[in-house]
Amino acid sequence: MPLVSIIIPTHNRAELLMQTLASVRAQTFSDWEAVVVDDHSTDQTLEKLSELESQDSRIRHIVLPEGKHGAQSARNAGISTAKGELLILLDSDDLLAPDCLKNRIKHLQANPELDAVVFGCEVFRSTPGDVHTRWNIFTEENDLDRLLKWDVPWQTSSPMWRTESIRRFGEWDETVEMAQDWYFHLTALCQGMKYQKFSEIDHYWRRPDGHRDSIGTRAIKPPLLRSRARTMFKALEILRQTDQLTEPRKRMVCGLILLAAERIAEKVNRKEALSLWEQAISENIVPKDLARTGWWYFRLFRFPVCRRRLRDKIQDMLRELPLGRSRTSLVCPVGDRPTISCVMPAYNAERYLRSAIESILQQTWGDFELIVVDDGSTDQTLTILREYEKKDARVRPISRPNTGHTRAINDGITAARGEFIARMDSDDLALPERFFKQLNFLQEHPEVVLVGASVELIDPYDIPVGESIVPTTHEEIDSKLLQGYGGTIPHPLAMFRRSAYDRVGPYREKFNGSEDLDLWLRMAEIGKVANLPEILLKYRRHYQSFSFAKNQIQMQHKTHILNEACKRRGLSTPDINWNDYWKPAPMEQQVLKWGWRALKVGRIDAARGYARLLVKRKPLSLDSWRLLYASLRGY
Repeated sequence: MPLVSIIIPTHNRAELLMQTLASVRAQTFSDWEAVVVDDHSTDQTLEKLSELESQDSRIRHIVLPEGKHGAQSARNAGISTAKGELLILLDSDDLLAPDCLKNRIKHLQANPELDAVVFGCEVFRSTPGDVHTRWNIFTEENDLDRLLKWDVPWQTSSPMWRTESIRRFGEWDETVEMAQDWYFHLTALCQGMKYQKFSEIDHYWRRPDGHRDSIGTRAIKPPLLRSRARTMFKALEILRQTDQLTEPRKRMVCGLILLAAERIAEKVNRKEALSLWEQAISENIVPKDLARTGWWYFRLFRFPVCRRRLRDKIQDMLRELPLGRSRTSLVCPVGDRPTISCVMPAYNAERYLRSAIESILQQTWGDFELIVVDDGSTDQTLTILREYEKKDARVRPISRPNTGHTRAINDGITAARGEFIARMDSDDLALPERFFKQLNFLQEHPEVVLVGASVELIDPYDIPVGESIVPTTHEEIDSKLLQGYGGTIPHPLAMFRRSAYDRVGPYREKFNGSEDLDLWLRMAEIGKVANLPEILLKYRRHYQSFSFAKNQIQMQHKTHILNEACKRRGLSTPDINWNDYWKPAPMEQQVLKWGWRALKVGRIDAARGYARLLVKRKPLSLDSWRLLYASLRGY
């Protein structure tokens, strides 16, 4: 009898399956069986398996009976026929490191009380090491809580089980069509799974360039979205049955159901999403303060502005939850070289610096370094940076004499170690999924060298004052750039390939203030540029920003930049009347506008701040005193 059974479900993955089995046959421990469960493949899977079985008697296959399909059915079939005392569930496109079985067996045999041992996993595309990222990190946080936060701590192949234990926890639920592995591990933890985690990486999870063609995975259609919602309620029932449903976990499940309802509102219909939310309320897991907000959220889902504001309010109410995509495989580099280097220049930035840094540290993609270049600040900027340097090793301050914004950015990029460069300013706020979404797009579109997104405009008090929605295609963006609209790719929201930056040269200091337009045009000449069709940054407008203070200089720079770009491309120089372009309003006029808007949204503190500033600068203006009177009255 073999000591270890390796269960491998597969469907139409002949070539990848052969690579997986090659990694099994290369094990330094040889007492194993590999049970391949075929889910009605129509390619060369069975032929290749038969040939391999004739060479190695440790490999055998079974075929799912008619009417059965999917990863969970295949795993159940494999587990039921397993002959080994120990067991691994291995996907048919993943790989094992040569010592994987030997090391796992050693730890299980040394700890007979354990049901399983769990090891670290590395993500790859073609060969191990080409992505340089772990599947996820192990933390001290309760793993059941992590699952309920949609933060999956390990991959399906990460545990080695005692076969009797995995059978005791029950079969994989074949009615669950989405999040099957999430649900299985959650039920095992609820039933008291005893395990130990080891950070050592001993297997590799393949992350394809496009849509993951997993067994049982189909296009995201309404039936599957409904199945995901049902799975969340099944998880709720398991938590109740096993007496694991604490008050904090009620909020976690509430967050998961909210996510499921959002997808249904986006892809199916809003009434069904609202019905799902009302069901969650009836299950007594929705806090009272959230129930009505969520109800209005789905009622007004079709209106983007209302939806976004209500979503922000919900995020505040469920502060402990990452209400977005799973962070699985997106949080930790394998070694010392981060995937992303975020470069942030800072000059006398103490007012907004902490908020800007926090918005980066809270990214759902955590494999980054944050290089903040202190450009000779005379306030508390450097002190703040030193505080963050001690708290988080990803923060790397650089301090030197003042040389200007553009050179500060170039110095930061020179020190950067990442494959991708993300720009960020010290007064803006990145939304949590910015890095994840931009990086994912660049990795899936190798022809794109630069990507941005749209922004929400905020005033000095964080009050929304508008939106800047940008075009998404290369042709639209390049056309706008050639008209002088550098903000077509918002500078503090840009992410680009380091290789593209090295190829076209650095930001040019002579164009300080319009250096982004110049670099974007040069990048657009060597590759595609793009914007994601969503808001990923809160862009701060204030009267001390460069755009307000030095608008005329920017127009002069843009003229030179466009002349050079057209000459490089063999185009005629555009005849542009800069008087037709946006110009910042006079300071007093802008402050007055923001003050009345602050009153309108109930921010009395901001309105009073604006009013005091206006009275100080324009004491003879009736508008200044009107705003002050209204702000003191509170309306």
